[in-house]
Amino acid sequence: MSLASFILKTLERLVERYMKDEVHLTSPLHRGQHAFQADCSVETTLHVVVAKLVQQFGQKGYAVGKFLDIESAFSNTPPEVICREDLRCRVPNRLVSWIGSLLRRRRLETRRGEGLVKGVAPRGCPEGGVDGPYKVALRIVELWCESSWLSINSEKISMVIFTKNYELPKVDAPVFCSGMLTLSDSVKYLGVILDSKLNWAKHLETQCRKFVMTFWMCGRAFGLTWRIGPIILAWL
Repeated sequence: MSLASFILKTLERLVERYMKDEVHLTSPLHRGQHAFQADCSVETTLHVVVAKLVQQFGQKGYAVGKFLDIESAFSNTPPEVICREDLRCRVPNRLVSWIGSLLRRRRLETRRGEGLVKGVAPRGCPEGGVDGPYKVALRIVELWCESSWLSINSEKISMVIFTKNYELPKVDAPVFCSGMLTLSDSVKYLGVILDSKLNWAKHLETQCRKFVMTFWMCGRAFGLTWRIGPIILAWL
């Protein structure tokens, strides 16, 4: 969370409006990006992914899904990379200079009791055959991370082969970021568990367990003679 002054947040909002009204007309965001775009959300992202998987199921084919997570992307992205991409998108030089100055000159300060700690934030920004193609895609991601001084979170890498067929094709595990990817039968994507057969069994079981745990937790808080009474519960 960025705790900035009211004036700075107003300037950020003005810059955001200028980007949408002017810059994105000539250099629009990628159509596959669902963040920071109107009429796009987590639901539209899931719809696009699931629709592609269902299409492959209809053709009795296979879909290899690779789910990656850029480790602390917002916290580790250098200002040089942000300014470079802004220039590539034809953002005016004066505005790029202001953005770079804002990111490089941030001062952090936190206080607790009589203690005071100060520091700087030099990186980050205020507040993420099928054999050949996916290996090429992985290499593109790896090269981009290297050029942007970012890394992949190895604990959040998943590879799933989605298919209704009982026999899976032989796929050599690719090497990615000095590690070998292993096949999994399911993956959690944007809060939804996608299993290889796309029957939603694991997701429903997980949601049912959460519901039961929440139900019993509520049972400890609501009672007839003590805790929160039925009348107050109904009012809540």
